[in-house]
Amino acid sequence: MAQAYVNSFIRATTVTSQTITGLPFSPTVLMFWGSNRNDNNVFGTANLQQFFGFAASTVGYGMCSFSRNGAGGSETNRRLNLFPVQMLTNSNATFDYSAVLSSIGATSFTLMYSSNTSTLSVINYMAIGGSDITVLQTTTFTISSALTSVSVTGLSATADLLIVLHLNAAGTAFLDDEAQLSLGVANGSTHQWALTNTSEEARDTGDTWSLISSTAVVVALDTVNGSVGYSATLQSTNATSFNLEIKDAAAGTRRVSYIAINGGVWDVSTFVKVSTAAPATNNITGLSFTANGVFFAYNSQPSMSTSASHNNLCVGATDTSNYVASFGFDQDNATTMQCRTWNSSSYILGYGATAGITQTAKFSTVTATSFSIVWDVNSSDPNVVAYLAVGTTAATGTDVITTEDFTMSELFVTLKDLVSAETFTMAED
Repeated sequence: MAQAYVNSFIRATTVTSQTITGLPFSPTVLMFWGSNRNDNNVFGTANLQQFFGFAASTVGYGMCSFSRNGAGGSETNRRLNLFPVQMLTNSNATFDYSAVLSSIGATSFTLMYSSNTSTLSVINYMAIGGSDITVLQTTTFTISSALTSVSVTGLSATADLLIVLHLNAAGTAFLDDEAQLSLGVANGSTHQWALTNTSEEARDTGDTWSLISSTAVVVALDTVNGSVGYSATLQSTNATSFNLEIKDAAAGTRRVSYIAINGGVWDVSTFVKVSTAAPATNNITGLSFTANGVFFAYNSQPSMSTSASHNNLCVGATDTSNYVASFGFDQDNATTMQCRTWNSSSYILGYGATAGITQTAKFSTVTATSFSIVWDVNSSDPNVVAYLAVGTTAATGTDVITTEDFTMSELFVTLKDLVSAETFTMAED
C-alpha cells in the first residue's frame, strides 16, 4: 500500500549537507515546497518567492519564481531545473539556496546544497512510499507549435500517476521575464488538474493572473490578457507511454518536467470550497479507499479554465496527523506590487490579500470513502480546490484470519508451521 508522511524542517544555512530524520518509512518520492518564510501563521509583506519540486532516488526537478514587493516596474523571474529544493533571491534570478536529493535512508533523506545563504526558511515536504510504488521516469519532454499531440515513450510500465512542472518557457532560467509557474497532476484521462499563476514583468500597474483547470495536466497563460495560452491534456496511458493532446500550442518550444509513477492508490480531483460562514465543512466523497495523505493546491479561482486577477498559489498537505502549507500573493493592478507570503504548520490551506488572511482550513476526518476539511476562517467565494489523495486498499478475505477460517487446533498447526520447533513454546492445548 502507498504510505504518506508530511512535515517540515528549517533549512540548514551553514552546511552543504542536511539530513532529515524521523520518517516512518523509506520514501520513494519526495515533494518539496515553500515561500521563503521562517515563521508560522504570519501573513507578512515580502517578496513573492515560491518553489515546488519533486525527487526520486537522486533525480529531481524543481521550479521557483520571484516577484519583488514594492517594485512599480515589477521585477520578476523564474527557473525550472534539476534542483527539487530552490529559492530565488532577487530579480537577477540568483539562488538564495538550491539543493539536490543526495540519498534516501530507511527513515531519512539527505539534501546536498550547491547554493546557500544565512537566511533561515521553512521547507515543507510530503514523503510517499510503499512496496507497491515504482518510479518509472523523472525527466522532461517538449511542446511546440508544430504539435497537436505528444507521446512520451520509454516507460517500463503504465504511469498510474503523473506530476508535472512547467514554466511556459523553453529553457531553465528567465530573468526579468514573468513569474509564471504551472503545477499539474494526473491519474488517468478523467482525473487530472493543473494550476498556473503569473506576474508580468515591467508593468507599472501590475498584470497578474491565476487559473485552475480540471481538463488538463499542463496549462499556461497568455500574460497579455490572462487567457489560456496553451494546454496539454492526458488522453491515454499504456505499458510503455502516455499520450497528451496539445491545444493552442504557443510559438516555439516549451519544456515540461515530470515524474511518472506506477502502482499505488490515488484519487486526483477537485471540489468547490463551501461559501458559508466559518466554521464551514467540505465533505469530499466518492473515494474508493481510505486516504492516509492528501496534497492540496489552491489559487482561489472561482471557475475552471477562466483566469482571474492576482498571482496567488497555496500548496498544502496532510498525513491526517500533521499539517503544512505555504502561500504567496501578488496584487494585481498595484503600482507598488503588493506581495504577501505565509507559511503554516497548523493548516492545510490558506489565502489572503493585502488586508490579511481571509481563508484557512484544517483537515478534519477520514473514512473508507471520504475525507473532510474545516474552514475556520472563510469567505463567501465558491472557489475550486485541487487535490491528490494517497490511499491504502482494504484488506481482502485472504488477508484476514477469522474464526470461520480455522478452528483453534488448525490455527495452532498453521502458526507452528511458521515458527521453528526450537522457538515455538506455546502449549498445543
